[in-house]
Amino acid sequence: MRTWLVTGASKGLGAAIARAALMRGDRVALASRYMSPADPIFSEFPDAALPITLDVVDPLSIGDAICKVEGWGGPIDVLVNNAGQGIHGAIEETSDKDLRALFDVNFFGVAATIRGVLPSMRARGRGLIINIGSVGGFVANPGTGAYCATKFALEALTEALRKEVEGMGIKVAMIAPGGMRTGFNNSSIWQAGVRIEAYHSTAGTRTDELKRNAGVRGSDVEAVAAAVWQLSKMDDPPSHLILGADAIERIDQKLSHLRLQLESADPLTEAPSHVGNGAAL
Repeated sequence: MRTWLVTGASKGLGAAIARAALMRGDRVALASRYMSPADPIFSEFPDAALPITLDVVDPLSIGDAICKVEGWGGPIDVLVNNAGQGIHGAIEETSDKDLRALFDVNFFGVAATIRGVLPSMRARGRGLIINIGSVGGFVANPGTGAYCATKFALEALTEALRKEVEGMGIKVAMIAPGGMRTGFNNSSIWQAGVRIEAYHSTAGTRTDELKRNAGVRGSDVEAVAAAVWQLSKMDDPPSHLILGADAIERIDQKLSHLRLQLESADPLTEAPSHVGNGAAL
């Protein structure tokens, strides 16, 4: 029986992932800013499910939550960073305040939670960190540029972390789903404070469509959760688990576009030996 900590677990994908793990015999701490102990899942799995109040933008809340989970179920075997928000609006319509607040939840909160569990995982020589990304972490579209920026950043963090902990027994994976039939595009979305008419046909049209189709189009969230659980059992999980026909299509289109650009890329002339080439990455 493994111990999971799933953030953003009060609804949507987080709740589905928690249920998938519980149904298969693991214990799960379900964390959210507003995690109600009255949720039926806690009476359904009274010994294996724990409600945790966790605000990922508050480092003290993260530390307190991890301590509570470890006191209840022992060291955390699987961390799922699922908590997230979004913003609908063009880049020009998005304020610095809202953009920074979004990064606090989607990026800095994830980084802080990861740092909270890593010492124990390193000491034990095992553990799994699953970051919930998005097709929006590969392909950015009008109207969701701020959200996509946070997921692009999470891509970089996840890729670097996977390489940093290689050989420590810690596994790291990124989930990249396309659209899902959840309420994310309604209940978890902030709206930009202004609407500029010039963006009506790009950002405006697209975000209006996302709101109209929220919870209607996309993959079944239970199927996505089952795929996440299957990944959690792999000895060598992939760096990316891309889920959904729309995600596959959009990522493939971008890769094809990049391959065309690579064909005409300029290798540049090598710098003289006495000049630093700045190539070390």
